[in-house]
Amino acid sequence: MIESAQTNQVSRFALYAVAMYLFVTLGRLHELFPILMYLPIGKITVLAVLLAVLFMKPIKQNPSMKPPRKIVVLCVIYLLLAILSVALSVYKARSFELLTGPLLSTSILLYALVKTTRDVKSLAFYVKCFAFSGAALAYTTVTLGATGRLSVGMTFDPNDLAMVLVTILPLVVMLFVMARPRSKLLYGGVIAIMLFAIVLTGSRGGFLGLIAVACYLLLVRLPTKMGEKTPRFSFKKIVLTLSAVAALAMFSSDEYWNRIATIFNPSDDYNVTSDQGRLALWGDGVELMLQYPYGVGVGAFSAAQGMVSGGRYQTAHNTLIQVGAELGILGLFIFLWLYLCSIRILSGAENYKGEGAFEFKYYLIGLKGAFIGCFVASFFLSQAYSTLLFSLFILTHCIAVIAYRSELDELENDAMTGVIVSRHRDG
Repeated sequence: MIESAQTNQVSRFALYAVAMYLFVTLGRLHELFPILMYLPIGKITVLAVLLAVLFMKPIKQNPSMKPPRKIVVLCVIYLLLAILSVALSVYKARSFELLTGPLLSTSILLYALVKTTRDVKSLAFYVKCFAFSGAALAYTTVTLGATGRLSVGMTFDPNDLAMVLVTILPLVVMLFVMARPRSKLLYGGVIAIMLFAIVLTGSRGGFLGLIAVACYLLLVRLPTKMGEKTPRFSFKKIVLTLSAVAALAMFSSDEYWNRIATIFNPSDDYNVTSDQGRLALWGDGVELMLQYPYGVGVGAFSAAQGMVSGGRYQTAHNTLIQVGAELGILGLFIFLWLYLCSIRILSGAENYKGEGAFEFKYYLIGLKGAFIGCFVASFFLSQAYSTLLFSLFILTHCIAVIAYRSELDELENDAMTGVIVSRHRDG
């Protein structure tokens, strides 16, 4: 009994340590409290996560049980490609710095998520962590009191910030839909401040991601507690959509809509017409993929692009181009396969009937929306190693494992019932 209590304490500590790491890396919690800026808060949280997970007691499993591992295997291959790319990098110092810094801490986080997401309750805990990390990030943005396109600290520029918020938003919407009346006020406020922050970024990629997420949420059929699904266009859904549109219109200015309008006038956009715009940059990226099919090295896109463009040294501004150029054709294939496998797993888990099935199905919908928003918004950004995106991949793996264990339990119960019935008949 004492051992069990100690195990539970370690597990809870691991959950809270991972939560703190998410609040620091995504929510930029330390930027809300200036006194924390003088502490190595990132290194402290990474160390706490690592220690907590190492002391966790492993789950006892049936030796014959072979849970799904495809997402984890793909993530490991992706990381190995990043490690191997250092040897071939055109800028080895930068590649090594990225590998031993952000990529190492992200890998520790992903390992911790795999070890600590054991059931629907822990999954729900992390979904809420993402939601409130987004709320903290949005609050920091809104309260900056600055003018122009807003961003937070040195981590997120306006476009990166918009991508993170758009990715987290569908998870918050699902929490809002499931919440009790009092909690709806809380999550409704989080949605409002996140929409306001997205507008303040002035990001066109963020706007397109927001539209993609809105269309998905409008068309998806939500589950009911009776096991059925609601119509695609219910009265409540229409009211919520109109409320979100009204909030967006209220928060935005003419300057914002003038910027968004440039999406529909590509002939006047420097990204199309300039030799330093995104189209020219993407062309350089494709050229790099053809010249270096094995990649130019993790984090070395700018250095390599400077060589083929005459010394402009720009970032990829497209995640797929960045992956293909830095990690090669194989890296791009693995990256796209991760997306495809994640969507398939989330679709296949819709038949889950275990504990917390109602909430579980809403998290599936939220995660699908998160992947859609992230893919669209990051199409215009360099997010090949995004902590948020790979956390979503790992949560999808955890969902596959939870659903698999539920199926095994159901089969064992059916088998046990069959044995009891057979003995009863024989008796």
